[in-house]
Amino acid sequence: MILKREKRHFVTNEEQEFLENALRALENKPKEGYRWLPVFEPSADGKGGLQFVRGEKPKVGFDCYKWQKLMTEYSPENESGKCSIHTYFLLQLRWLKEGIVTLEQLADDSKDIGHYRDSENAKHDVELTGQREFGGLYGLIGNTWKMLGDPNSKFGFSVVGGDCYDDGKEHPAADVFRIRNSNFKDNNTVGLLELKK
Repeated sequence: MILKREKRHFVTNEEQEFLENALRALENKPKEGYRWLPVFEPSADGKGGLQFVRGEKPKVGFDCYKWQKLMTEYSPENESGKCSIHTYFLLQLRWLKEGIVTLEQLADDSKDIGHYRDSENAKHDVELTGQREFGGLYGLIGNTWKMLGDPNSKFGFSVVGGDCYDDGKEHPAADVFRIRNSNFKDNNTVGLLELKK
């Protein structure tokens, strides 16, 4: 028996924006067919670099170019660097396809899938790395904004997803803020790293 899939309807403005970002991501898939993302948010390794381990305070407070430098230097042999906005939305599409998230949870209100001010057991402050898992990754949704590469942004960077001081509806996972200042720095933002190898 063949099941007929119902056509998905993108109703709200946020859902329409998600659709546009998702279609752009599909057009720009990595030629290798994959990317690796760290399981945890980055924290300081005590030697001026990054680490991705459980139970640490996420490292925040760098501008775009410092994040880019730290991510590139993290693992050159694995071609580490800033995660692209396309990788970010491809991951969300995968979650959607696998049925572990709804369109509404990604685009309209992410309080049930991340750490926001109005999430269950909200700490009202940044949680340590490894506290909340969703889709196999910890802290990706909410907790801290994630800085990534975005060719549609004037300076090549955007931040996505909101933080623990926002409501899940105010800045859901699919929310994109394009950076308009090369010196942009935020005390609730971490860089999102990806590995090509």
